[in-house]
Amino acid sequence: MRAIILVMGLMLLSHNVFADGWLYILDTNDEAHKYYAQKGSFEMTKNKAGDPISAVTGRVIDTSTSMIELQKWYVRDADCDAKQGELVTLKLDGTFLYNNDFIFGAGSVASGLAQFICSLYFYEEKQNEKKGM
Repeated sequence: MRAIILVMGLMLLSHNVFADGWLYILDTNDEAHKYYAQKGSFEMTKNKAGDPISAVTGRVIDTSTSMIELQKWYVRDADCDAKQGELVTLKLDGTFLYNNDFIFGAGSVASGLAQFICSLYFYEEKQNEKKGM
């Protein structure tokens, strides 16, 4: 699964666009909700507390109603390094909605989303290590 998440993450970074501009990440066990990341939306920035974070814009599709919810998800870079912490969910304007605990490999939606975001963070960090003298 880690390899799949990394490959999907690299596709998001490289701006490879599928027809609708969204990259499938995961769905719930009952397939009631499907989670996608918007192509090219990954960013490394800081939250209001000044913590370095990695974030993507996402959408959640309720398969029973076809209702689509747009959100931003982020993970503190320190939580990525620890492979556990909190996945924070925001409205598109940056307003806090809620957070969920995660641990890599735990099998929860929050864990899957966090692993996806962190795979992008790890890739960017690796690329940045190559820069400089």
